[in-house]
Amino acid sequence: MSSPVRRRIAVAIGAAVVAVAGGVWLASLGDDVSRTPTEPVSTTAPSIDQLPDVAPLPDLGAVKGSPTELDVPEGGEAEVRATTGGRMVTLSRENGSPVVVAEIDREGDYHAVRVFDQKGEVELVISRLDVAPAGASSSTRRLAGCRNVRRLNGPKWRRFPIKWRFNPVGVPRSVGASRALSAVRAARASWGGNRNRCRIRDRAASGFSYQGTTRRRIGRDGVSTVEFSEIDRLGGVCRGALACTYTWSSGGRAVESDILVDRNPTSGLAAGSRIGRNVDLQSVFVHESGHTLGFGHVYDASNVMYPSITRGTRVYRRLGKGDAVANNSRY
Repeated sequence: MSSPVRRRIAVAIGAAVVAVAGGVWLASLGDDVSRTPTEPVSTTAPSIDQLPDVAPLPDLGAVKGSPTELDVPEGGEAEVRATTGGRMVTLSRENGSPVVVAEIDREGDYHAVRVFDQKGEVELVISRLDVAPAGASSSTRRLAGCRNVRRLNGPKWRRFPIKWRFNPVGVPRSVGASRALSAVRAARASWGGNRNRCRIRDRAASGFSYQGTTRRRIGRDGVSTVEFSEIDRLGGVCRGALACTYTWSSGGRAVESDILVDRNPTSGLAAGSRIGRNVDLQSVFVHESGHTLGFGHVYDASNVMYPSITRGTRVYRRLGKGDAVANNSRY
């Protein structure tokens, strides 16, 4: 991995500061990719020169419990360095503790951000999911392999089951509230039972408990929710995404996690046994529920925590090897 490129505030981190103003984080501070000796996974990072410039990012929208603007404190600094997935921008205080860590993919787009409190503890994690570009490989072999790649990016839950509610307002008519709810519940059962394609036994204590419907929307209010709405209203890293997850923590433990799925994506959404060439909603919720549990994106398409989803496949309804191993290891 190439050496960090440090830019003192006095030299004006310029694009890095503006870019992170409202960014979103994804991975842990290190390149925390795990794998088995018999299944090597390349972790060679591209050089800084091969990476796109750090692009500006719009401010976050008005989400309760989320900052609308992020900046480097007086005396602090910004660091930009290459990672396996692209680039990582860290804004820190004068004492070296982080303020925000934002991750940028190889195309130069922000796809995740962590915000830290004055004590240096993570207090908010935001992660996005995209639809894979048209023409992206969707071969069963590529998606359904068994490779042990996993990553942490968020706080750990201390109590199970995680209680959550469903907001039916905004669900696309083409899907229907009943099917959408069934998709969420089935997706969360995949994590609760560690249902995977790779014969990994379930040793995890994680689980979810549906508490009924609600009219609450995304924002810190003590209730974990799932909703459909115009995702661009979230701004920042979520702009143009298929789905975003906000997870809040307190005292080092996760306390709430809200998921928002775009109700009008450019690609169609479908639930149930027939999805055609649409995006499988159940697979979307398997991925987003992984973020709720504190798992980050990995750059191996055999795992559900891959940062994009391919149209017309239901492979991600079950966990990959890295997902299942991470679930067992953490919980």
